[in-house]
Amino acid sequence: RASDLAAVGHASGVVRVWDVIKGGLLKAVDDACAAPAACIRFVGDGDATLVAVDGAGGVAKIVVQRRAFAAYGADVECLLDGAAGVGPDLAALGATRTPLDARRLVAFSSAAATFVVALTPTVEVLHKWSKNEEDLDEDESSDGAPCLCAWTSTSDGVTLARARARDVEYAAVDADSLNIYLGRLRCRLPANAVAVAWAGGALCVLDETNALRFIDSASGSQTAALDLGPRAFGVDGPSNARLREADGALYLLGGADLATVKLQSTAERVAALVDAGEWLEALALQLDDGADRRGDDAATGLLRRYVALAVENAPARRAETIGTARPLDLARSHFKMLGGVCVEFCAATGRLDVLFDDVYAAFAKAKRDDVFLDVLEPYVLAGTLTRLAPEVLAAFVSHFEARGALVAVERCLLRLDPTALDFNMLTQVLRAHRLYSATFRIYNAGLGDFASPLELALDACHDDGASPGADNRAKRAILYLRYCVAGLSFPAGDVLDRDEAESAKAHALHLFLQERAPPPRPDGPLNSRDARFPHVRVLAAADREATLDVLSAHLCALAPGGTAETPNPYDGQRCARVTSPSNLAPPGPAACLEGARIASSRDDAGDDDDAAAAAAAARTAFLDFAAGHAARGVVAPSPDLADEILTYLALESRADPSDDAGTPDPDAYDLDRWGTLPRVLRVLESDAEALRARALRAKRPRHALALACFSARGALDAAAPRKAPPSFIVAAADALGDAVDGFLNDAETAFKRRAFDFCSRSLARFRERAMVQRLPAPLADILAARLPALAALDAELCARLVADFLGERVDAAVAALADDAAVQFAVLDAVIEEADGSDMSVDVGAAARRRYVDLLCRFRPARVYDYLATRDGYDVDACLEVCRRHNVADATALLLDAAGDADGALSVALDSLGERCDALRADLRAAAPGTR
Repeated sequence: RASDLAAVGHASGVVRVWDVIKGGLLKAVDDACAAPAACIRFVGDGDATLVAVDGAGGVAKIVVQRRAFAAYGADVECLLDGAAGVGPDLAALGATRTPLDARRLVAFSSAAATFVVALTPTVEVLHKWSKNEEDLDEDESSDGAPCLCAWTSTSDGVTLARARARDVEYAAVDADSLNIYLGRLRCRLPANAVAVAWAGGALCVLDETNALRFIDSASGSQTAALDLGPRAFGVDGPSNARLREADGALYLLGGADLATVKLQSTAERVAALVDAGEWLEALALQLDDGADRRGDDAATGLLRRYVALAVENAPARRAETIGTARPLDLARSHFKMLGGVCVEFCAATGRLDVLFDDVYAAFAKAKRDDVFLDVLEPYVLAGTLTRLAPEVLAAFVSHFEARGALVAVERCLLRLDPTALDFNMLTQVLRAHRLYSATFRIYNAGLGDFASPLELALDACHDDGASPGADNRAKRAILYLRYCVAGLSFPAGDVLDRDEAESAKAHALHLFLQERAPPPRPDGPLNSRDARFPHVRVLAAADREATLDVLSAHLCALAPGGTAETPNPYDGQRCARVTSPSNLAPPGPAACLEGARIASSRDDAGDDDDAAAAAAAARTAFLDFAAGHAARGVVAPSPDLADEILTYLALESRADPSDDAGTPDPDAYDLDRWGTLPRVLRVLESDAEALRARALRAKRPRHALALACFSARGALDAAAPRKAPPSFIVAAADALGDAVDGFLNDAETAFKRRAFDFCSRSLARFRERAMVQRLPAPLADILAARLPALAALDAELCARLVADFLGERVDAAVAALADDAAVQFAVLDAVIEEADGSDMSVDVGAAARRRYVDLLCRFRPARVYDYLATRDGYDVDACLEVCRRHNVADATALLLDAAGDADGALSVALDSLGERCDALRADLRAAAPGTR
């Protein structure tokens, strides 16, 4: 213990406690160990308390105390007998200056688990740490391998390390709650461990190969290894070796000798590496030492010494040729390697001031600052460097400009932290070299300004005219606008927080939609700014579709129903002179619609075919844009524009007009499905009949049909109120008939089938609004008149219409189908199945049922008997006559029996049976000729 006591265990089982200072024996304890003593540890400070483990697995607690007349006594308490199978290893926690000191913790292991035990005030097992066999190799087992434990106490807490076979694991102890937390970090050793101890913050493990390994507990990786060789342990090998740490040294007790391993500090190890010329290893070790990570003079001093030595001993500026390869500049390669080391070292230590001051000055003095600037680029792109000193940034830009590689500068500026740069110098660089992508990011991230960088880019678009690269700059401005509208950072695409996203959208769009835009200088040329909405025009000239998409994306995010218009604070002003509210709302729909109209106009229209085609395409794009957003109810076109939209959709648009307005609304961004004739007709007033006549003359039948369907729905809605004049019902019936005829006259069968859905939706809507169950006679007559054509198209769907809307006049509907018996049967079969299988009020009269039996006998005679046996409501005599006429024997017998003629029924049944027997006999003879 500390320096005054020593305990020695003997093969006889006797434990002797010595006074080291006086050299005298204090007490010999002969009743603690029943077998040879295997391991003894002092526990805690202040008194002589020991824990001993013997070779039989017994564990005893020994307290040596001074008693009367200068004599010493010993109190022995058996903690575990040999039945527990405790191994010959024991770890005791030393002083920690925490509440754990009062509990005096020890750890020992059996073949199955490790036990953490508190000795005071009472003996208590705090945790049972079971062994883990999951990660062992197939041919590996921990059976028979000793389980070794070692405690350590640092400022981060108390840790218990356990080595079993080749596995090293860790557990942390909470000093206040005494909870044990098993760590996830594990280390695998090349060979089984035979002794463990903590030293210098690392776990030292001696394994079966005579190697002493140092394990970093933070990473679980091996930091160093020392091969002790076979002589260190003699013929017995390291199996019985012991490790102890004291006073900064590691003591290794072998079979016959005691060896000492001196643990060097980081400074000593670094000095040794420097003396050996291993500079890179020295720098790496300095980085690995946590104490030297931030602002430590030792680390930066070492780097300065290394840079000075490397520059002084740099190769001469000459090229060497290796084989047939191109000449190799050894000096450049040397400085490139040196620059990479310096960047990584300074970035890791946070001493970029040293990198941009001392290191850069050393490169510049050696006239190799070009290599230093080249080295910076990959580290900036990788995010290792997030800032550059002003003078280094200026040199960086000049260097790459001289090489014609300004694109590399822009890529780097997109990675740097704008808040850590000299903004005034940076903006001058950006403007001078027209690095607009970097300009967008620097202003956005550095100042929260989304309008000024766009103004700079738009100025360049106006002033460049048709110069090379003008279109690319305009398209970059469009892309930036699209990011702002979507609420994304440029160019990373990260989602901005809500307030910042709304600000970006509002300010960028208002600047974009300036009706008047002054030049940068009051006396400067207007160039292309002399027309209304000049920014819209200049961007649309580069890419009209993308420009419209910016406005469309904003409108798609608006809810239908009249968003208020917001005055444009940027109109006629430069950004620097605008003081706008922090909660500026984005432009309203009217401004966006006018901007779209301007974007779709053509100032260069001429008489040639190409110009005419371009003008037509621009007009089509605008009308599609306006139609889609008008259908959503976001924009409200003027009457003239509304008429132009409807005329375009009815007579010119290639969009499919058959997308019924009754179907669910598509996604807000799916403008191709919004901007269809049926959906636009819902929101814009129009003379549908006049448009329909024009569509028919233009040979656009489906567009005419869409208008007919719209007119039919409108007429049905007008006829629904109870006080509606009868003429409204007649008009609605005529409109319904025209619409159905339009479907039936189409050449495509699948399209014709849409007539059923149209009739069902339209008539169901009418019934709901009129609050009636039966259709008025004019509507029912119109529907009945179309039944033959509808039944020929799809009998089942036709039957559904009859059951839903003509349930009270099934007989008349069936009679209308008399010209085609097969169609009539298909419809009637479905109607009766619908009527008899549901609660719907479908009235199938006796005549219709008699006709159904007649058709069953013709087309499905095998089903007649089942129908008559399971249904009622039919005329027995009439059906009997039909069954006799069609010679359906089983059904005839059933009906005779129902009429009270049992003899007749039996006779018919027997006759039928005889006929079947004769037929069967004939078939058998035909199958086997010559038999009777």
